Amino acid sequence: MARTNEGGRLAYADLLRVMAMLAVIVLHVSGGWLESLPVGTADWHALNVWDSLCRWCVPVFVMCSGMFLLDPKKALSWPSLFLRYILRMVTALLFWGTAYRLLYELVAGTLRPASLPRVLYAVILGNTETHLWYLTMTIGLYLLTPLLRAFVRGARRSDFHWFFLVYALFMLVIPLFLRLRGSQTVALYANRLYLNFTLGFPPLAFVGYYLAGYYLKTYTLGRLAEGLIYALGIAGGAFTVLGTSLLSRRAGALDVTLYS
Repeated sequence: MARTNEGGRLAYADLLRVMAMLAVIVLHVSGGWLESLPVGTADWHALNVWDSLCRWCVPVFVMCSGMFLLDPKKALSWPSLFLRYILRMVTALLFWGTAYRLLYELVAGTLRPASLPRVLYAVILGNTETHLWYLTMTIGLYLLTPLLRAFVRGARRSDFHWFFLVYALFMLVIPLFLRLRGSQTVALYANRLYLNFTLGFPPLAFVGYYLAGYYLKTYTLGRLAEGLIYALGIAGGAFTVLGTSLLSRRAGALDVTLYS
């Protein structure tokens, strides 16, 4: 799996990043129009297909980060973590958060010399554009990276499997079940375990993908496991497209339950 190109880089990791970047663009373009169209029209169905089939982009970005940052063979000191990774994300967040708010004031005609310090202060307090959530989530993952690297160093393959099982159950299966059907009994026991609160903290909500990136880079999967993953991927895409259409028709508006 770990094929490298002439520069010594993982070729498939570079390809995944390129594909994920294109998918993010398609996702935002389709999602921006989807909410404004009547449910059930031909255009709505077309955009629903594009939106549904591109939802993997952010998890793949997270997995690509986990491939390298969680590798115990890669040296990663605390100064390097903060100066090379966290500081870069903080800088990007401050710059783009400020740029967007200044642009909106410019368009509205309210831009003044005093706008910059006021806007920068607002950004520091967390008042940024919604799509910049990825930067803050990534900062959270970077802060957890030393702990996760310690787990990776001592974990057996079976330990990963147990974590993925618990993660999938409490982050994917139970939340989806509660959104679609609702059950006071299931919700009660899920809340009493407090795993939904622990894993539900935004950076922790992506820890499963972060660890999966390292796992899939390190361990070889059998034919059966690979076939099952491909089958579930295809089924998941079809289920998202058709399920979103059905739920949206029932609600009379776009229902993003399966997108999440």
